[in-house]
Amino acid sequence: MLFTSVAYAAEPTAATSPLVSFMPLILIVLVFYFLIIRPNSKKNKLQRDMLNALSAGDEILTISGIHGKIITVLDDGNLIVEIAPKINVKLARKGVSGKVAPTITPAPAKEAPAKKKNSKKKGDSGNDSDSDSNNNSNDTSDESDK
Repeated sequence: MLFTSVAYAAEPTAATSPLVSFMPLILIVLVFYFLIIRPNSKKNKLQRDMLNALSAGDEILTISGIHGKIITVLDDGNLIVEIAPKINVKLARKGVSGKVAPTITPAPAKEAPAKKKNSKKKGDSGNDSDSDSNNNSNDTSDESDK
């Protein structure tokens, strides 16, 4: 038995616009722009503005994690940073991660004189918890023997 059927070509459909065929690619590019490129460029602009606004006296954090205080801003784009008393380093502006809020050491608070209240009766030891703990330690050894 032979199959003698003829295969016919499908009827031509309406031609699609090239714009419709590129629509998924255009949508992908727009999503990348709004989710990745645009926020990253805003972050870079803020970092660039912060670096340009650095001045003497600002406390900074370097990219390597060293805290310091700017002593001098040099004309060549570098900074002199004090990282410890009498220890200065020369640092490129791009090595600054960000500004740090100045640390303020609080002054010791004056303590008000405490008023003592003697509410204990004469002959009261006041350490009832000590006698209870001694009794409890003996109880635990008895339970472990059982």
